Amino acid sequence: MTLAGVLAPESASAQPASAVQPFSGRYEGRQKVAFLTATALASIELRRSSRFIVYTMRTTVSVAFVERRFQECSVIRIEGERLLPMEYVHRDESSPEYNVHTRFDWVAGLAKTTLGGKPGPQAVSLDGSTWDPMSYQVALIALASRHQPGDRDRFRVIERGVLKEHEATFEGPVAATDASPLQYGIASRKSKGLIALRLLPGESWRPARVTLDEVTITLMPTPVPAPTVLPEEGVPSCENGRAS
Repeated sequence: MTLAGVLAPESASAQPASAVQPFSGRYEGRQKVAFLTATALASIELRRSSRFIVYTMRTTVSVAFVERRFQECSVIRIEGERLLPMEYVHRDESSPEYNVHTRFDWVAGLAKTTLGGKPGPQAVSLDGSTWDPMSYQVALIALASRHQPGDRDRFRVIERGVLKEHEATFEGPVAATDASPLQYGIASRKSKGLIALRLLPGESWRPARVTLDEVTITLMPTPVPAPTVLPEEGVPSCENGRAS
C-alpha cells in the first residue's frame, strides 16, 4: 500500500478533519463493585495543529483505599480532510503488564502492537480506515455533523493488537432530562462491549458523557483551562506528550 493509496477518496469513512476542534474537560463517574463504590475521575483533552491531533485521557479510579491511574493517548495525522492514526498508548501505572503501544505504518500497511510483559509485537494489516480506541472516538466526533439520525456505519478498531469490528449508530439529538444544552448521541457496539458518546455541538462537540462498556463518566460543571497549544513544528508523541 502506498501513501497515495491511503489518501485516495473513501466516501464511506472519510472524516472531515476541519470538524475536530480543541477542547478539554473534567469528568466523574461512579459504579458499584460488590458492596463498594468505585469512583472514576478523568480529564480529557484534544489538542491540534494544522498537521496533527493529540487526544488524551487521564483517569484515576478509587475503591476504598485502593487507587489506580491510567493514561490513554492517540496521535492522529491530518492529511487534507482525512484522519490517520499514527500512535496509541495505554499506560497502567499500577500494572505495567497491561500497557499497550500501537504504531501505525500506513505506507507498509501494518499496525504493530506491543503489549506489556509480552515479547514481540502483534501485527495487523491496514485495509482502509482503521483506528485505535482513542482515535476512534475522534473519528466519531468528526463524523457526527455529517450523519442523519439513525445512520449506521461500520468501523475497524485495533484493541490490544486484535482487530475488532464496530457498528456505530448516529442517534442524533438526544432529549435532555434537565436544563443542560442540546446533546448529540452516538452508540458503537461490537461483539462484546459498547462505546457511547453524548456530544455538545455548541462546545466544539466536546463529550458531555462517555460510556466505555459498563463505566460512564459525565462532564463536571467546573471550569477547566483551555487545551494547551500543540506546536506546528515537530511530530507529537504519546511517549513525551509534546512535539519532538
